[in-house]
Amino acid sequence: MDMSAWVRANSSSLALFSLVLILGWAYTSTLLPGVGFSGDTAKFQFLGKILGIPHPTGYPLYLVLNNLFVTLFPFGSVAYKANLLSAVFATGGCVVLFKLLEYLGLKPLLALSVALALGLSRILWSQAVVAEVYTLHLLLMVSVIYALARWHSGEEKMFYVATGLYALSFGNHLTSITLLPAFIYMTLATNYKAFIQPRKVLWVLGVVILGALQYSYLFWRYFNPDVYYAEVFNGSNLITYVTGGDFKNVMFTYTGQQLWGERLPFVLTLLSRSLPLWGLAALGAVVGLKRHKHVTLGVLIYFFSHTFYAMNYDIPDIAVYFIPCTLGLALLGGVALLALQNLEGEGRSIAAAPLLLIPLVLLLLNYRSVDMSQQTADQRGVEAVLAAVQERAVILTPNYNTYEYFLYYLLAEGWEEQDVYVAFFGGNIDTTKAYLRGGTPYDLANTKNPPPGLRVYCYLCGDAARLQSLGFRVEMTVAGGLYGLELPQSNSE
Repeated sequence: MDMSAWVRANSSSLALFSLVLILGWAYTSTLLPGVGFSGDTAKFQFLGKILGIPHPTGYPLYLVLNNLFVTLFPFGSVAYKANLLSAVFATGGCVVLFKLLEYLGLKPLLALSVALALGLSRILWSQAVVAEVYTLHLLLMVSVIYALARWHSGEEKMFYVATGLYALSFGNHLTSITLLPAFIYMTLATNYKAFIQPRKVLWVLGVVILGALQYSYLFWRYFNPDVYYAEVFNGSNLITYVTGGDFKNVMFTYTGQQLWGERLPFVLTLLSRSLPLWGLAALGAVVGLKRHKHVTLGVLIYFFSHTFYAMNYDIPDIAVYFIPCTLGLALLGGVALLALQNLEGEGRSIAAAPLLLIPLVLLLLNYRSVDMSQQTADQRGVEAVLAAVQERAVILTPNYNTYEYFLYYLLAEGWEEQDVYVAFFGGNIDTTKAYLRGGTPYDLANTKNPPPGLRVYCYLCGDAARLQSLGFRVEMTVAGGLYGLELPQSNSE
């Protein structure tokens, strides 16, 4: 067999290898090297190791997988490994998309181009380089769609795979609910009797129960005396917590006029900048309705149901909620290329050439905007503070992000063993003064309470004049932005 024949025979494996290699390079070269980016990212960098409880909705599946990865992967700090896990999930999601497009009939080279385009889209790439839950969500959603497509084609066992993965996905992110209308449609279109077949009904009930049992994690960790980090969850507010807690107050808050006049333009601009495939996706909807009607309708239902939910959610970091929408654009764009494959001779080459360049264009456009590899200023600042205080200290900070960065070092890197503690500075000024007098001890959330008599420092709390105006005597400047605090002699007696 000559080389060209070998390449043709192994084109799928070569394309898949290229996909993993290119995304692996792109993600690892732009990966956040340590702690940083945001307080939520820092939280997911250490909660996997200690198996604590984050903000709602808890994310038990992600935290358990995070724990396994940071425990078993042999290289790098805990933060680096947690960041790398997001890259692994994102790459896995693109691999499944590649396999799905191949299953629908797309040639390996074109499937590679589409999968790379998704992997290098701005929103997904930005989440593949920091510790977060959204790339795992992508992997689970595309895997469920892939299993449903194969079930629809006659592979009966894929019903069990699809339902099992779908139930599991609720342990990572509850926006999995937006896939439910598409899931129901695909079930009706494939085999409506699945709703009444005893074996399938019992299986679904079983996986639903197992999916819900993932949240027993909350009780397991909350009532463990060695776990100190537990946000919001108190052992009795399960339903409120897992359905969003206070975040429910910012869901579906927009009027119809706001949705049409403000949110829709925002969504169109956001997705166009992340993955500019609107025209190709529209063509894919037409082509797909002719060639893979029910799978295409399922994808469209999911796209619009998820878009409607995300449009109605008023949070600052809403962009990441549109990752499933970029998946929809990529999938429909790939379906559109099925028509391209039927063009003859030069027409196919002329049409394919610019499409194959899309990943390269996205790489050049997005690399600098998502690159976290040099973002070490926050890490260096926190490490300088810890090196300065060394041991037996309470560090106060008014900044949520910095607070979580310190907690990462305390809980994941062992600084708590040095009797170092961190607390918010601002609302607890009187508590700080009482502690300095030797009176009321700190009652800290998420860590052990410090014993009396430790030195107290304030980091990024303002200059010495501001601290003095609050009634403190500034002992010294230990490091950039770090002050040692005492009370004036008359107040300390």
